[in-house]
Amino acid sequence: MQSLRQGVPGEWEKERVNDVLAQFVVSRETLESVMLKFNEDFTLGLSSELTKRDQSPVKMLPTYVRSIPDGTEEGDYFALDLGGTNFRVLLVSIKNNQISMSHKTYPMGSAIMEGTAENLFGYIAQCLAEFGKEKLGEDLKKIAAVGFTFSFPVEQTSLTSGNLIKWTKGYNVAGVEGNDIIKLLTDAIERRKEIEVEQIALLNDTTGVMMSCAFYDQAVAIGLILGTGTNACYMEDISSVKKWDGDLNEPKQVIVNTEWGAFGEKGELRCVATQFDDIVDQESLYPGQQLYEKMISGMYLGEIVRQCLLHLIKMFVLFRGKVSSQLAVQNSFLTMYVSDFCSGEVKNIHEILKLLGYEQATLFECQVIQDVCNVVSLRAARLAAAGLTTIVRRLDKNSLTVAVDGSLFKKHPTFKRFMYEALDELLPTTQVKLRLAEDGSGQGAALVAAVANRLSKK
Repeated sequence: MQSLRQGVPGEWEKERVNDVLAQFVVSRETLESVMLKFNEDFTLGLSSELTKRDQSPVKMLPTYVRSIPDGTEEGDYFALDLGGTNFRVLLVSIKNNQISMSHKTYPMGSAIMEGTAENLFGYIAQCLAEFGKEKLGEDLKKIAAVGFTFSFPVEQTSLTSGNLIKWTKGYNVAGVEGNDIIKLLTDAIERRKEIEVEQIALLNDTTGVMMSCAFYDQAVAIGLILGTGTNACYMEDISSVKKWDGDLNEPKQVIVNTEWGAFGEKGELRCVATQFDDIVDQESLYPGQQLYEKMISGMYLGEIVRQCLLHLIKMFVLFRGKVSSQLAVQNSFLTMYVSDFCSGEVKNIHEILKLLGYEQATLFECQVIQDVCNVVSLRAARLAAAGLTTIVRRLDKNSLTVAVDGSLFKKHPTFKRFMYEALDELLPTTQVKLRLAEDGSGQGAALVAAVANRLSKK
């Protein structure tokens, strides 16, 4: 192995590396096959027949949001944003087509993320009351409307009610699955007896992203999250939402929250799954679930790379077969590291390797890790583009804007370019613009409340 330490790998080492890289190559033909299954699941998920809906892991949930902002919305609205390790409360003011915001972030420790429903919603109610009084005065007693971005799979029954289907993103709070999120929060607010909230509009972060961006761009038809998790929503004609149980008045459309992260749970992604994906899945909190998300989102990309590196180390291709104590820990190769390796910043790469217990890495070893990060990222971007293409084809538009938010899209140096390249390949005659929606889950929540207020007056 002396030649490897000197940075001159043999043919055997190169072949082993290529064997790993080749597993992540996804052809146009394979993507078309994936999209065909995606579209089938979309249609099943929208079906009026429960037996058909049960056949689709993609839930296609109507959000009861019927319109994007039209520019006439005005007023002050509170927003709540829950979906990760932090929770935010915001005050959003809309005036003369301008938005101003103030917010405060509150930590969500494991005791809350894995505790009881009473603790979780009691904490949210406490934060809302504290922030409201801080911004509007200690004598605050009543809040007219709140938009609540709850970034988990929810079966909504109206704009102001919805039951949690299942926890994701590391949450496992007892007594919430199957229950109405808004009732749990309303009960918690009433127990505190500090403030009264007249209406709480429930939405997913993806819907918030779409609404936030649509305030500035009327061509927005899709919302997309590419961060810790991944999801998409889009504006669908009610005639295509066969399970629609709301009114048929104007506007005859509704935003559908696809919950596409669950795609693949009945084997639709076996054609692109690798041995490394299987390990990541089996060692995750939810084996067999959220398989599409596990191939795309920031929560998992670093772990996929780590499993590839462990394989190459055990094959004596990297680091003389030595697995450091740091790299042996699950999720120790952060998705942030994937971004750094893809950027090619030499200083960052060496700092990362030191943190992982490898201070004497060769140029070859650095290049291998960079190549692995690139192919894992490229496959993720192509799969994300395939899901997006499935929706664009359903909408049948010549051009549209996709509102995008999430740390993976914002911070990964090549992810956006990889997606555009795949979209050009899959949609050669359609102009798709990916537009960053800053703070969609906060600003968007307030806009949902504002639009609901406008429509109720009509």
